[in-house]
Order: sequence, then structure tokens, then C-alpha cells
Amino acid sequence: MGVELGKVWIKETAGRKDAAHSATVMVTSDTQLFPGTKVKFKDNAFTQVSYDHHTSQDYHAIVDPFIPGFVTTGVHFWVIIRPDLVDKLTHNFDLKIKGLKEIEPPEPAYDPTLDDYDDDCLGMVC
Repeated sequence: MGVELGKVWIKETAGRKDAAHSATVMVTSDTQLFPGTKVKFKDNAFTQVSYDHHTSQDYHAIVDPFIPGFVTTGVHFWVIIRPDLVDKLTHNFDLKIKGLKEIEPPEPAYDPTLDDYDDDCLGMVC
């Protein structure tokens, strides 16, 4: 029997060791968060999370519990997804979360320093 996070066991061998895969997503937040905080995704691209007092009842993930201190706004960090919200855990998994707002991908920023480069020269000035 493999590791099944999110469950408690009545009969199991104490001290048994194993390794577990958990679904994780790199995100940002617009509020300060503490390790282990239960959060919800704000968008369908799963790029930003939020917390409010209702989140603890219907959360999607927890902030990386191993972060020392707290997470400040604007930084990138990992959240661990609730196991029951993941379909087919692989390195690219599907989440069973519906009803999040649609977001448009950002337009690539124009970088005038790249005007001197030619694709035929493999990124070098020709």
C-alpha cells in the first residue's frame, strides 16, 4: 500500500517509511500568507491564490509548510494541492476545480534591445 495523504489510519505500522508524490503548483498571492495556510485559487490558470476566513472550509491547497517565516506579496512559492482535487497524478496533472475566472495570457513585453538580433544568427548580432 502506498502513501495516501489526506487520510487517517486506525491500523497501520507506526514507524513505516515511504515517499510520497504530491501535486504542487507555483503561485503568487496579493496577501501575506503563512506556511500551511489553506488557500483557494483565484484564476483558471492556477497562478494566484487567496485566503479569507471562509477558505478553511473549502480550500484548494496549502502554502508550502516548510517555508521559514511567511510569504510576502508578489513572490513565487509552492502550494500543495488537496489530494482529492487531482486527477491522474503525474508531472503534468489535471485539477478538478471548476468555476474560476478566465484570464488572458499577458502580451509579451517589447524589448527594443532585441531589434539588433537576427533569428538566422542564433541570437547573435550579424
